[in-house]
Amino acid sequence: MNIAVFSDSKQIASSFTHLQEKKGFTLSVYPCDTLKSRIKELEKSVFIYVDLSLYEEGERVRTLRYLAGRKGLHYGIVDPKGAIKDVALLFFSGASDYIGKELLREGMSTARMKKALLTVQKQLVETKDRALTPVSSALIPSGKSWKEIKSGKEYTFSLMFIELDHHGEFRKNLGEDLINAVTSSFKKLVEKRMVMDGGRIWIWNDFGGLILFPFDGVECAAVLSCFRLMLNRKLIHAEELPCRVPFSFRIVLHIGNTVYRQKGKTGTLVSDSINSIYHLGKKFARPGNFYITKEVFRYIPEKLKPYFLSAGEYEGFAVLRMKLPL
Repeated sequence: MNIAVFSDSKQIASSFTHLQEKKGFTLSVYPCDTLKSRIKELEKSVFIYVDLSLYEEGERVRTLRYLAGRKGLHYGIVDPKGAIKDVALLFFSGASDYIGKELLREGMSTARMKKALLTVQKQLVETKDRALTPVSSALIPSGKSWKEIKSGKEYTFSLMFIELDHHGEFRKNLGEDLINAVTSSFKKLVEKRMVMDGGRIWIWNDFGGLILFPFDGVECAAVLSCFRLMLNRKLIHAEELPCRVPFSFRIVLHIGNTVYRQKGKTGTLVSDSINSIYHLGKKFARPGNFYITKEVFRYIPEKLKPYFLSAGEYEGFAVLRMKLPL
């Protein structure tokens, strides 16, 4: 597999160049400022590493968002200064590898690189061939409330992804202070409504995040929270946001297993279920819509089932979309 490294650091580039001598690797190194101009020709057949060491915080955030938004892109992050505080978020947003300062200090081994590339190739195969394993075969019900849930243990949760749409328009038409006001208000209203129904914001990053709901193995009550939020979105826009800006959000609801850790302590947490819902939310869900996986559909109230229709499949997951009123 071909590898492209975007870096302005000779030291970083040299960490990869020895791979050119090994069979099975073709390596190219490019300046960071050519990333966007070259990415279209590279993304379908090349694994890309992006070095963040010379980026200021704002540019680093924008670059990560750009990479996360490229459908079909397989990429890794090189972070020699340890600037990324929550590495798990990178994987949830679509990254396939992370190389930090300790690994760079030790040196990139051929075995390590082969493992990373095999993971990418496996993801490509799974996207085409994988069938969704019913969660019921591995249920670890977390109960109806948070009382029995302990940090460090694995449970089955209702996992809700929610994110504001149209990031580009926000950044183009609104100042930083107004963007902060809108995103802050959005987070508060989501938290207020989800807490009422037993949900907790677990991971939040800029325009959205992940909410956990306890799941008792009998019914996915979280679907009612999402349903109400979609039906009331116009009232929310009128009553609770600080200005008249384009307001749209998308939601994905899934049932899956993860080790529970307290909010703010999820930095090294990697879970197939969490990765999957982030991929669905970031790369499949269309603006202004609410989606559920087939697993969720099995556990929602019977009266709600007629309000969902098939939306196809993504990475082996059968997905349904809520019918929206005009």
